[in-house]
Amino acid sequence: MTFTARAWCAACRGIATVAVLVPVSLLVAACGGGSGSSAGSVPSATRPPSATSTASSSTTSSPAARSVAVSDPSGSSFLVKVSPVSSVLYVDANSFLWSSAPGQDFLTATLTVTNTSNANVEDLSDFDDLTSGLSRDVDFVVSATDAATIGYSSDCGVDARYPPSLCPVSLGQGLTVDSDSADHDDHSTVPLSPGASAQIVLSYGPVPGTFKPSSVALYFDNGQSAPVDLTP
Repeated sequence: MTFTARAWCAACRGIATVAVLVPVSLLVAACGGGSGSSAGSVPSATRPPSATSTASSSTTSSPAARSVAVSDPSGSSFLVKVSPVSSVLYVDANSFLWSSAPGQDFLTATLTVTNTSNANVEDLSDFDDLTSGLSRDVDFVVSATDAATIGYSSDCGVDARYPPSLCPVSLGQGLTVDSDSADHDDHSTVPLSPGASAQIVLSYGPVPGTFKPSSVALYFDNGQSAPVDLTP
């Protein structure tokens, strides 16, 4: 997996106080990387004044989310429910408000992950890898037809886990973890008690504004015979 500047910045969650000492010009240079596939303008990063909410440019409506059971190679099992993918002008990640350039958006979605083990505390590394700041086993995926329309055909057929008809557009950059309700910045992994749930906000981009969120699905790709569609 290619490790982008924005992915590196995602790994800085929990040490935002250090970032305050760095000049804004350096932060923009180090943390302004764009999409792994698009060649659009670089987003800008600014310190949010107080608000932590994102400003939405469009939101996709869909049926109520369904819960999907997944497990990883270690035997950890989870029940996952995801919100519809939305396109937003800003994402609040790593104590910074990231702004897309004109004509571009970020894609974002919220996962509710429940530990279905009856006795074991499980870590959320599949969904929130603190080393990289990415959700390493969750992908934003579009059909090959939609990928061709928006200029992401190069992501089709690259990952052998996906059939040629499905294209993981987040391949290379990965999905950034903007927030995790179970991450309290005091451990090397994010633990989840039996029966407990965590809400994890993911984002990707910037992407062209022509990118329709309704065409994007979320897949879990670890430990299964084939990637599992988590989308409502």
